[in-house]
Amino acid sequence: MVKNKKTQLLLLMMLICFPQLSETIYSPSLPDLASDYSISSNIAQWTLSIYFIGFAVGVAFWGLYSDLIGRRKAIARGYLVYLIGCVGCFLSPTIGSLLLFRVIQAFGISIGSVVVQSILREVFKGKELNSIFSLINIFMAVSPALGPFLGGYLTEWFGWRSNFLALIFLISSLYALIYIFIEETNTNIGRKAGFSDLTSVFFSMFKNARPRMFAVLVGLFNGIMFSYYSHAPFIFIHHFNLTPSEYGKLGIFPAIGVIIGSLLSKKLRQKSKEIQVLKTGCYGALLAIILLNVNTLILIPKFENSIMRSFFILFPISSFFVFFSIAMPQLLSGALQEYGSWIGTASSIFGLTYYVFTSIFNFMMGYFDNGKIITMPLYFLFLSLLIVISFTLLERSESFKKQKLKTNMH
Repeated sequence: MVKNKKTQLLLLMMLICFPQLSETIYSPSLPDLASDYSISSNIAQWTLSIYFIGFAVGVAFWGLYSDLIGRRKAIARGYLVYLIGCVGCFLSPTIGSLLLFRVIQAFGISIGSVVVQSILREVFKGKELNSIFSLINIFMAVSPALGPFLGGYLTEWFGWRSNFLALIFLISSLYALIYIFIEETNTNIGRKAGFSDLTSVFFSMFKNARPRMFAVLVGLFNGIMFSYYSHAPFIFIHHFNLTPSEYGKLGIFPAIGVIIGSLLSKKLRQKSKEIQVLKTGCYGALLAIILLNVNTLILIPKFENSIMRSFFILFPISSFFVFFSIAMPQLLSGALQEYGSWIGTASSIFGLTYYVFTSIFNFMMGYFDNGKIITMPLYFLFLSLLIVISFTLLERSESFKKQKLKTNMH
């Protein structure tokens, strides 16, 4: 039984949101990084894409590892690996070494996603768990917004490497809190998942429409979010002539969108079924991205003022984040309802799947980047259409309909 739930919950929220801060803090410095290493903007954006490859591998490893040795020990060791990665990024003399240490950094920090989610699922259940994920979504709104805000000023004042120095300080502080406040929640420590167990859980999840399609949807939503954070600096700094710190301040607008969406998600879930709330998030996201394309094609070319041009990007993007935050709590809290005794293993497979998708979608943003503003909106339109198609397939699947029937009976 976990003592002092509130204190542990607050720390867990910090840990689960730290990967977003780690991912976005140096996004304002991408143009400077590209200049320093004499590389193209495409390659600079891949320093974010490769992060998700390490993250996906880490998610697969740490969930299984925490089933074996316990959540608390796994978290401590994961953040130690992350600390090593941060030091390596700070000292990297070449783009090759930076990419290597970005993978190590991501591998370590992924512990904050899969294992923390496992702890939350072990401590909280049902509607309480859904409310927790809605609250976490608000925290997750602050971390991506805080990242560019801090990173913008750090880049202007001390250069892009200072972002990694800040992360070293922050993770060292969190590391001490982990030992003080995190309690063990795994009641099956030492149970090692055999190959047959892994394949059994994997094929069970693959055949089940809920975890399979939820993973695709999380990957698509994350693909748009992180592609925005990797590509937006080049739009606002290069095309709209903002400074890194000015760009960093713009992070408040998507954050407001996430906070509004999280609050709406909680209220909608109290009045509506899960599938209806999820539908609102998916179709709303598509409408927001359509507006982004209209603004980019028609309105932005008519204005020279950087404030107005920024508004025409920020308003639809912030609207997207509203619907992102309506959908995400349903996806994260409802994906693994049937895997209680193997939650660590199931979380690993689920996290691995959606972070592979996230990495692919983020990589494609860098691949298609041709220096034009319209590239990002068009790419987001493609992903948002896939969101609606995926949701439609999920809604129509027989296994999901059976699961809805069971849920309604309970």
